[in-house]
Amino acid sequence: MLIKIKSWIEKVKYLMVPTLGEESVRPVSVIKHCIGVVKCRILYGSGIDDYFELRLFEKKHSVRKTYFTSKDARRFLFLVNGIENSLKFCDKIYMYQVLGRFLKREQLFCPPQSFNEFEEFIRRHGTVIYKKNNSYNGTGIERWSANGTDIRKLYEIARNESAILDEPVIQHPDIARLNPDSVNTVRIYTMKIKDTCHIIAAELRMGRAGQLIDNIEKGGLYAAVDLNTGAIPDAAYDLWRNKYTVHPDTGVEIAGFILPNWAEVLRFTEECAHACPLVAAEWDIAVRENDCVLIEANANVRNCEIQMGASHGRKKQFKDLEKLYFQSLS
Repeated sequence: MLIKIKSWIEKVKYLMVPTLGEESVRPVSVIKHCIGVVKCRILYGSGIDDYFELRLFEKKHSVRKTYFTSKDARRFLFLVNGIENSLKFCDKIYMYQVLGRFLKREQLFCPPQSFNEFEEFIRRHGTVIYKKNNSYNGTGIERWSANGTDIRKLYEIARNESAILDEPVIQHPDIARLNPDSVNTVRIYTMKIKDTCHIIAAELRMGRAGQLIDNIEKGGLYAAVDLNTGAIPDAAYDLWRNKYTVHPDTGVEIAGFILPNWAEVLRFTEECAHACPLVAAEWDIAVRENDCVLIEANANVRNCEIQMGASHGRKKQFKDLEKLYFQSLS
């Protein structure tokens, strides 16, 4: 128990630094925020991440109670998706197999059948994306190249792990301008109620210079997208809610940026949702020049991401959707 408490306090201190500055980590301040985290946990079901990422410490009770917290998200997802379905989609290979027709690119599931199969796949594509199965938040993802590489060494890694080799995606040139080093995906949250797919929220995720991935946990940025127009109405944020009106590495304007092929993005996402056994899902979509492709789907709702930077939360929206869903079952 003492080890757990110590670990919990260390996490509070760790998140205080990027959120409030180095000078904030003083004993009195740490105690204050530890009490604040516990209080918000009891009253609103928020976790440590919610407390700092949503900046609950600086909000009034009337605003705090409007936020859809991590506890709310877990309860919501298990209610509508079921625990079994939710856990199945943690397995990337399972997800790829269920939604294969939306990937529109070639994969090789690891361990491979043979070295020849493995070598042929890598040489055919030149470069591939290696993704460990059951990984999350952008971990376990690497770019492997056939050029100047000992393919036998890569094979020894692949033959001992459950993973996916993925053909790279060539994204739309307008989106590539934001950060050409990563595939900058549109993350869309949906919920199916009978024959209707409700689009809950959308955000554009952008990597940083030299980064392969666009996850905010790995330093990337995200910006809310207007569902009607595909435009970014405001700025982008990083994990610590620092605000960016232009991309810090490329200088491309973020506020006012309009996603290309937006109508097709929404149509494609709805098609994916209707083919998926999940009721509520999170879709990472890459926009290409003439179409869209699915990067991955998750049984998840990133409650902090879809509420960061907002003046109020989405608790009512999710309560209304949950009520509507269970009414549709009766």
